[in-house]
Amino acid sequence: MGLVPGSLSPRLLEGVARLGGRMPFARAAEDLAFFWGVWLSEDTVCRQTEGAGAALVAVERQAVERLARRWRRWLATTRSWTAWWAR
Repeated sequence: MGLVPGSLSPRLLEGVARLGGRMPFARAAEDLAFFWGVWLSEDTVCRQTEGAGAALVAVERQAVERLARRWRRWLATTRSWTAWWAR
């Protein structure tokens, strides 16, 4: 079924994170109950939203590190190429 840690489906987790990131957690829990028919506590919405945010930060940090490594390699190549050309 594609459950993620915490036993919410990926689709529901996305909905929780989106709502929890845009409004107070209690309101997000109310909207989930009204529109999706899923009853979650304010604490669950908070934990899931913060967990999704932490996962996003980790992915973004990895992307930044990858770009920094590429930049350093490019810069090292450019410096050596520039030094050779200036001879």
